[in-house]
Amino acid sequence: MTIGRLLLLGWGLLLAAAVPLPAQQPAFRHFGLRDGLPQSQVTALLEDRHGFLWVGTNTGGIARLGASGFHAFASAQGMRALFVRGLMEDPKGSIWVASQEGVSEVRGETVLNYGLPEGLLAGTVSALALDGEDRVLVVNRHGLFRKEEDRFWPMPLPAPWTGRPLRQVVRDRSRSLWLVDREGHIARWEGQAIKEFPLPQPFRTKKLRDFQVDLQGQVWVLLEDALFHMEKGEWVQEELPGLARSPKASSLRFSPRGGYLVALGGDGLLEKDAAGQTHLLDASNGLPRDRIL
Repeated sequence: MTIGRLLLLGWGLLLAAAVPLPAQQPAFRHFGLRDGLPQSQVTALLEDRHGFLWVGTNTGGIARLGASGFHAFASAQGMRALFVRGLMEDPKGSIWVASQEGVSEVRGETVLNYGLPEGLLAGTVSALALDGEDRVLVVNRHGLFRKEEDRFWPMPLPAPWTGRPLRQVVRDRSRSLWLVDREGHIARWEGQAIKEFPLPQPFRTKKLRDFQVDLQGQVWVLLEDALFHMEKGEWVQEELPGLARSPKASSLRFSPRGGYLVALGGDGLLEKDAAGQTHLLDASNGLPRDRIL
């Protein structure tokens, strides 16, 4: 079994071209400052349509990894988004950067910044998404904003979500939007209707860590110690064998070949492959002991 380009976040960047069969050891390559990474604390990753890897850092802006190495976009290139919190590619190929300083767009080699003059109220941007018409959406503490032409406009949420502080917005395959608020409530927004999908009762007070839609359009929710996917409008809990008694899951990513990876902070990664087999990857497989985000 091979997973193409396993990407990990942490202190520096690890890249695995493949995870071989269980009898073999996966090979990881570390990228750091000496390789041209502008800053060692990696906070976001994105592989674009051309296969280039974009890396967001904690204070150094972003960098694009190609055949010739890293190409940075930071203050010298006009980038205001230095404390990066997320990356997204739009249908035209622009790379959007969410940060503490607002939003920046990399359009080819040109950097565009968006802030108060463009209608985006100040605040750390916690999420980026596309709406049903491929317009850019931005979430910060002031609410949800939508880009129209070269300006952002507030996007009011219908009741009962009016005024709720959002954490995340994700578009599914039907182009409907899923909303996650800062208290972990989850809802699907289609047209003017919002329908909530609460987690099973014992898990509603657990800390929500990640919310994703996989490559087949299935919706997933990751908590610190549990993982759920949706089937026919109901949450179904995934079995996660091999975890520590009190796991600290932090993020969820999917493989284009099937299966997923759950980052376990300092305890490595839990991989479920396309055949449904689970494997725990840790320092014995070449992973660092630093926290994987």
